[in-house]
Amino acid sequence: MATYISLDIDQGSDFTKEYSLTQVDGTPLSLTGKTLEAHIRKNYTSTMAYAFTTNILEAETGKISIYLPALNSLLMKPGRYVFDAIVTTAASGAKARVLEGNVDITPSITRVDQGQIQFASYPYCASGHGTPETFVTGLPGYSYVDVDSNTLYFKMTGNSTTGWQAFVQL
Repeated sequence: MATYISLDIDQGSDFTKEYSLTQVDGTPLSLTGKTLEAHIRKNYTSTMAYAFTTNILEAETGKISIYLPALNSLLMKPGRYVFDAIVTTAASGAKARVLEGNVDITPSITRVDQGQIQFASYPYCASGHGTPETFVTGLPGYSYVDVDSNTLYFKMTGNSTTGWQAFVQL
């Protein structure tokens, strides 16, 4: 049976948490020969998922860490989500849910001005509040997420602040 926990994540901030997984009888859950993955979704049927970066810190004692980078939490609308973490046994492929629960993304008060948006070197993606058209300079192939409307834009033409096209609402 999975351990139920609630996570509070500040939008736009890095989130890291360590856990020591145990069996029902309270003894450490051995993760030797196992892999770990964890995802967040808006609800149980959502197709859009945000992946935690997971690490098994001490396989023998069941000590793990989960990490969500600031950019991922910034792209998420404030509100309640669900998550779980699954371990897979390499030899048999057997899967077991070890953590589950709710995630509350709390909104950020401080906002980056659109004029100060900087692109990461890869994957050439930026985010901000409002449309990038006439505010954000980019090259064709760059992408931008309007975190207010959760709309993904792609730079289609030119190398100035115009030529952005709304692609999909996330």
